[in-house]
Amino acid sequence: MYLINRLNAKRFVIFSFLLFFTTLLPLFAQSEDWFYGKKIKSIKFSGLHYVSRSDVSGITKGFLGKEFSDDVYFELLSRIGALDYFESFDTTIVPSNEKYEAVEIIFTVIENPIISKVSFVGNKRITRTDLLARMKMKEKDIFSETDLEKEVRTITDHYLSKGFTNIHITTKWEETANREIEITFLINEGIATSIRSIKFEGNQIISERTLLGTMKLKPRSLFSKGSFQETKLEADKQAILTYYLNRGYVDADIIDVIREDAVDEKGNSVIDLTFVLTEGYQYTYAGVQFEGNYLFSSEYLESKFKMSIGDVFNYTKFNEYLSNMSDAYYENGYLTTVIIPEPYKDDDLRQISHLIHIQERSRSHVESITVVGNKRTKDNVVLREVPIQPGDVFSRSKLMDGMRNLYNLQYFSDIIPDVVPGSEDDLMNIVFNVEEQSTTSIEGGITFSGLANRNTFPISLIGTWKDTNLLGTGRQISVTASLSFTDRSLGFTYGDNWLFNMPIGYSSSIKASWKTETTLQKVYTPRGLDVTNYNMTYDAIDITLDNSIGKRWYPEDMLVALTGGLSNSFIRNRIKAGLVPVDSTISDYNNKWGFSNAVWSAFSVDKRDNRYFPTSGWFAKESLTWTGLIPKLENQFYLRSDTIGEAYFTLFDIQATEKWNFKAIFALVSGITALKPKKYTTISSSNKLSIDGAIIGRGWDDIYSTKGDFLWTNSLELRVPVLPNIISAQFFLDAVALKPNLPSMSNKIRADDFYFSFGPGIRSLIQQLPLSIYLVNTFTMKNGRFNWGNGKNPEWKPVLSFTITNF
Repeated sequence: MYLINRLNAKRFVIFSFLLFFTTLLPLFAQSEDWFYGKKIKSIKFSGLHYVSRSDVSGITKGFLGKEFSDDVYFELLSRIGALDYFESFDTTIVPSNEKYEAVEIIFTVIENPIISKVSFVGNKRITRTDLLARMKMKEKDIFSETDLEKEVRTITDHYLSKGFTNIHITTKWEETANREIEITFLINEGIATSIRSIKFEGNQIISERTLLGTMKLKPRSLFSKGSFQETKLEADKQAILTYYLNRGYVDADIIDVIREDAVDEKGNSVIDLTFVLTEGYQYTYAGVQFEGNYLFSSEYLESKFKMSIGDVFNYTKFNEYLSNMSDAYYENGYLTTVIIPEPYKDDDLRQISHLIHIQERSRSHVESITVVGNKRTKDNVVLREVPIQPGDVFSRSKLMDGMRNLYNLQYFSDIIPDVVPGSEDDLMNIVFNVEEQSTTSIEGGITFSGLANRNTFPISLIGTWKDTNLLGTGRQISVTASLSFTDRSLGFTYGDNWLFNMPIGYSSSIKASWKTETTLQKVYTPRGLDVTNYNMTYDAIDITLDNSIGKRWYPEDMLVALTGGLSNSFIRNRIKAGLVPVDSTISDYNNKWGFSNAVWSAFSVDKRDNRYFPTSGWFAKESLTWTGLIPKLENQFYLRSDTIGEAYFTLFDIQATEKWNFKAIFALVSGITALKPKKYTTISSSNKLSIDGAIIGRGWDDIYSTKGDFLWTNSLELRVPVLPNIISAQFFLDAVALKPNLPSMSNKIRADDFYFSFGPGIRSLIQQLPLSIYLVNTFTMKNGRFNWGNGKNPEWKPVLSFTITNF
């Protein structure tokens, strides 16, 4: 073993000691410098009790594989010290094997004490629970003075947001005999200040009401507390100026904000604000010129600016177009290129133009990609979703594609990418800071009607255990069971989206079910054979094995997939003696096992911004299934076609609060399913298409027995997220057409064929709970006349629906 040094973890001691260490290191290296130039194979920690290994490995993993040098070693020490987790640590460097081929670094640490108690003194207007909820520092965390200072700022900002402009907070902390820290926040709340009035001076062009509408601060009223916040005041000043700048008033300025403190008749502290403005003249856009651009032509760069000469100058749009122009460099790896716009004003013509100075630099390459915060998910599961690797030219679009892929995994509640300079000027390190969320769920419940035949007892118990990130490997596994008087089933599914570490998905499932089905029976009456008015029940036993495999491609910002699969079913029916079903395929399997096999293929293109909660983009898929592979053993031979199209648009997105945006998403989903039997054969009733009333044709749960060969589903939805990633409020309109035969010139689709429904609802945005609840009304348009579904009036019928995500 080679003992290199012992360092105190406090930052000022680290840097002082590093300077001393830099002087002495060459003396040691003369005799024992074997580790220079050797690759770092592992970095280990000894003495960890409260600090998790994942917390430190997120820092150290970026050094693995690097050659040992003074710069690398000092950077590692600096990173460890900056964590502020350790009171002190020893560093030991040993060879990784007897041949001294690589380096192993061992840190023996003494952790900082942990927090045993957090208390507050003086918080009369805000509860302890509320304050603790705002803090990241919790009991049993490692104590850090730096983090404590951050918490003081957090609590102060919270008080300021409530209008306590005179808030003052200090702290004291004591270390117990057990090396535990007790923290006390000493709070002097002062008096909350509210805004009594907001006025403007100097605004001759823009009205006072319009300017007030751009601000977050509001006067005290029936609908607003009028809390005064210094940070919002600065933001509002910028919002007012931006409003002027976007309308061509480039010389607009806020000369002063006059504050008048007072006490109202109730003894409350109030403030009157007066914004003193100068508006200036309105300017028009006069174009852009470029200097220093050699990689891209001026014509190409100018095409990124969608403003026309003579248009009223819009500051926000100009910067948006400037960003688009900059992306021409950044998307091609020129990340360090410097772009500086210089405005030129013609006061006589009241025009503004820009000379854009460009300092082109060499392309930036990716030196390393690391993941921080993935305590459960393995690194390769994250990195394989990012279409960029170390050594590649940096691409912002590929980085954003990787972000979208990671969000679609639903493994993380938060993903923050960070691009930091590498060891050389043209190298960049990409760091993904992730916060994991639960991927395991146990679901259970009771469903009421809508998913089964209306003549059966409408209660079903369901239960599911699912893990979409099995042992952090990205594989999926699930077990599903259901139990009711007419339906018993048990299923198991396994999936791997990266078979052989390639974008190849494989899925296998087995499901056994025992259902009591209802079908028409043959009954001889005095008037002859009746095949339309009498029903019978029978037991259907089914064991199905499904296997599928598919390949994915990622051209530009979309996902293209080609998938195929094979389904094998073993079927057995049990029919009571004396009953004869109209559908002969049911009696073919009476008291004996039969087979049903199907092969299918699908092609899809996905351009949605998020697979589970899309706000923009589109999705299209076509799948073909052929049922019947062994003529002598099977009795069903037909082709099924499924065509699906989706489109999403964000209608508006308004920031209502600091953490919540009021936005609405319009969704359009349409699908066509068609069945075509082999010549001289028929399709059994159990395999025909129907409307279930929950997923298809929401609310129409009383027409399940109606079957057909053609189904056209259409859904319009307005979605408003109430709690991001948790709950969304929705309003829908469904229009579903079911035809007994395929449409043709003589069998056209008419308005009479559609079943309509609409209503409000609430949808769970939690992946592990894909449920929606609606209050539904149904109606039809027969012969051009509007008719309620029940023939009388609106029902507002509650409907529980499963949310299906198309892939």
